[in-house]
Amino acid sequence: MSGSVKKTVSIIDVAKLAGVSQQTVSRVANGSDLVKETTRRKVRAAMKELGYTPNLQARALRVGRSKMIGMVVKFYRNNDLADVLEGVSRQVSKLGYGIMMIPVDNDASETLSGNARYILSLNLDGMIVFSDDDISDESAEELSHIPTVVMGALTRFPAWWSYVDMLEGRISELVVDHLLSLGHRTVCHIAGPLSFPASVRRVEAWRAALERHGAPVPQYVESEDWMPDEGYRAAVRLLDMYPDCTAVFASDDAIASGAMKACRERGLEISRDVSIVGVDDVLGYFVPGNVLTSVRRDFVAAGSGAVRLLLSMMKDADKRGSRLEVVPELVMHGSTAKYR
Repeated sequence: MSGSVKKTVSIIDVAKLAGVSQQTVSRVANGSDLVKETTRRKVRAAMKELGYTPNLQARALRVGRSKMIGMVVKFYRNNDLADVLEGVSRQVSKLGYGIMMIPVDNDASETLSGNARYILSLNLDGMIVFSDDDISDESAEELSHIPTVVMGALTRFPAWWSYVDMLEGRISELVVDHLLSLGHRTVCHIAGPLSFPASVRRVEAWRAALERHGAPVPQYVESEDWMPDEGYRAAVRLLDMYPDCTAVFASDDAIASGAMKACRERGLEISRDVSIVGVDDVLGYFVPGNVLTSVRRDFVAAGSGAVRLLLSMMKDADKRGSRLEVVPELVMHGSTAKYR
């Protein structure tokens, strides 16, 4: 008899390739939070290379359900993730569910679509997606039986997924309305990296808000990263283009902090000479005496709301495609003032 028999890959093989214990592999397969993220990634890479599939279906058959909710996240400098996880954890722990973290990245094999078959193998009761990665039609169809809630800034996802809308456009409207109400002629904008859908939405909404008020629409500048140094460089370019700029909307607080530094180096006093607004209201955690007016979004409430949407879908399929809005709030800290 010719031909070869494909060897069954065991947990021992995965542990050997990853250089970890069998217990660690088991913990990763079962979604334990006792494993470091670097180790989790190494184990998952070994699972993929060997074609190992965790046998979670057997456990699910024993208990009727897996009692696991998948949390698909992109970790790239995601300052909001801790708050989202707090909101999610508050809800799922009350209901006896566990959370399985499923990290995604920009690499083709690590995107949401690239992880579709791995996600299928987990036999999840539901899934929350906190990422800006769009999903392919093929992968969406593969995962269509899993109740799913998406949050973040995805621009393309299945109609049967429910959605927590962080109202990115409303952020820009709040900032523009506030600054123009103070008498500023227009509002300059430092966008976040335009590879992020949230940045694109904020630019579009900023432009639309200025046009709605009949205000001039200046050329925006793009910060190449969500970091103070890049915000500083972008602000230098902006001030070179518009030396008489009196109002700046920065796409997040880190970019805004860099912009404030650039303004001060030009001899401009914050609020008296130039008003600046950021997004996320997190600067106070790092800078004593925070003076940056910012737009706050309640990601704890968003996480809790995502779980509530998910549970309603798990109980009633007709609830699929529901939407929850998390309304942003302008928080005054003193970096804006009336135009002089």
